[in-house]
Amino acid sequence: MTGSQSAYNAAAFSARDFDSEFPAHRHRARLIAGYVRRLGPFRLGADVGCFGGAAGESYTKAGIGELHGFGLAEG
Repeated sequence: MTGSQSAYNAAAFSARDFDSEFPAHRHRARLIAGYVRRLGPFRLGADVGCFGGAAGESYTKAGIGELHGFGLAEG
């Protein structure tokens, strides 16, 4: 992922407001970013259940050099 979404994910997910639609995901992303800041930096990371890369930028800013997202989506 390295800070950007694939073309499919960008089209399918970018219009959604994850902060208001998925508050539990936002909370999880903040917790993970906090751990990354304290324990990192990390060269490589994986975001399993990534919600289309919604938190990818916060994880890379927190200290993951290269991030790969894995999730399931309809389509």
